[in-house]
Amino acid sequence: KLERMQRALNVRSISSQTRNNIVHQRRSYCAPKPQITFDDFGKVDLRVAKVMTVTEVPDAKNLLQLTLDVGELGTRTVMSGIKSAYTPEQLVGKNIVYLANLKPKKIFQVMSEGMVLATTSVAGEPILAVFDQGAVAGQPIV
Repeated sequence: KLERMQRALNVRSISSQTRNNIVHQRRSYCAPKPQITFDDFGKVDLRVAKVMTVTEVPDAKNLLQLTLDVGELGTRTVMSGIKSAYTPEQLVGKNIVYLANLKPKKIFQVMSEGMVLATTSVAGEPILAVFDQGAVAGQPIV
C-alpha cells in the first residue's frame, strides 16, 4: 500500500526517508474534517486580496509579512509561513484568497489580521491560492 502511494505521488527521485515523510504528511492532510452546517460555513468571510508589499521578518525562518489591499475593508497585515516558496517580488501584485474574519493574533511582535489560503505541494512547499485574472480586491469569494 505504501509503495502504491509513493508511485502515485511520483517522488522516486528523493530519498526513501523523505518519501516516507511525505506519504505520512499526505495521509494526515487528506483526513477529512468533521462536517459543518451551512450556517457554520456562512460565518467564514473569504475575500480577494491584492498583495501590496511583502517584507521578510527578522529572526523568523519561514515568515513573510504581507500588506494586503482588501477593497472596502481597507489594508490588512498578515503574517504567513510561505518564505520557503516565495520571494517578496513574486508576491507583490498577486490577487490571493484571504480569510478576513479570523481573530487577529500577534506573531513576532506584529498583529496578523487574518490568513491567506494555501495548500502544500508533495514536496512540502506552500502553494498560495491565487486568482490569475478578473478578481477585484475586496470581492467576496462564494
